[in-house]
Amino acid sequence: TASGKATIAGTPAGDFKVQASLTGLLGSGGRLVLLDGKLPGSIAAQFNAVGIATTLLQPIASASGLPVVLSQDIGPTIAATLTARTAEGAPKTGVQNTGIDFALRSANLTASGSLQLSPTLLTQAPAVPIVLEIQRGGALLARLVNAPPTPGKTEIAITGGVRMGASITDLAIPMPSGKPDAAAVRFKATASVQDAHVALPAAQPITLGTTALDATIDYNPGAPVPVSLRGPLTIDGQSAALDVQLQVEGLGTPARAPVVPIFGPRRVVGSVLLTGFPAGAVHKGVLSAQSSQAARDLLAEVLGPAMDIRLTFASPAGSGSSGGGADAQGQSITLASTGPNVQAATGVLLTAGELAVDASSLSATLSPGSATGALRL
Repeated sequence: TASGKATIAGTPAGDFKVQASLTGLLGSGGRLVLLDGKLPGSIAAQFNAVGIATTLLQPIASASGLPVVLSQDIGPTIAATLTARTAEGAPKTGVQNTGIDFALRSANLTASGSLQLSPTLLTQAPAVPIVLEIQRGGALLARLVNAPPTPGKTEIAITGGVRMGASITDLAIPMPSGKPDAAAVRFKATASVQDAHVALPAAQPITLGTTALDATIDYNPGAPVPVSLRGPLTIDGQSAALDVQLQVEGLGTPARAPVVPIFGPRRVVGSVLLTGFPAGAVHKGVLSAQSSQAARDLLAEVLGPAMDIRLTFASPAGSGSSGGGADAQGQSITLASTGPNVQAATGVLLTAGELAVDASSLSATLSPGSATGALRL
């Protein structure tokens, strides 16, 4: 049993208490197994910490490479509890089946979960997901989408309550020789973002909002990773919807395709569908504030009040993902948009060294007066 107090420059920074009973602490030759990165044979322990200053943990967060500021994103202090107990009747040598429960609480964060540790595997307890919730995550989300910071770059602004949550299931971490194998981790996860408002930087900014955007990912090394993102949106105050369904190669192992600059060593298959994209937002991207009224009227007639936009990712013809050989190179991308009076599509093929336009089409229906006006622009 041990207890103590943490301090920073003489200022109290939290209290902790540990109660533990351990067996199998010594390995061959009388050396502590912990010095070799291994766990003792059996454990019965409880750890409690209250009021721990998050500044003590900031170096760990910074080492992850993520733009996390714990004092802002979690809160100034955090409380933690952890219990671990080896199953009764287990042998006294080697890591045995041990249950681990944990919980974290702060002004802005709650997290909890239950794990099972065996000699060669760390998994979740059956039917008990790892859950995490951040009550106000706008500043964290803004730092993530704007990373890395670049001098002079106009950043994406994020406001609103921005409540974020995540749930992890089917977590499995192989532990050959008693040490975690990070390259072989597998898991399924769902995440959600609620009450977020985004201002995209532009000469005429476009605002996005969502009441609930949900994402899922199923990660299994060596296999394409399914990624889903869907939910309602508002774009400049008008209702729209987003539906992303992708399979990503190369997250756990090298992709079969060579490196494509915008994807790195990955190939993507699937689609991104944005329905109800308001024509007014297209105007902002196409027309300047000084554009003539005639140009504005023409674009309004062609596009109508809103349009649907679909981005399709595929492997090039003949690649392994579409039934051919594994030597096909690059990434095929098609952009298609549909409105009341217009249909447009363009396809490109990206490879490590070039971008080639595959095919493009455009058809628009105009009134006689608009057609005459278009010829005069």
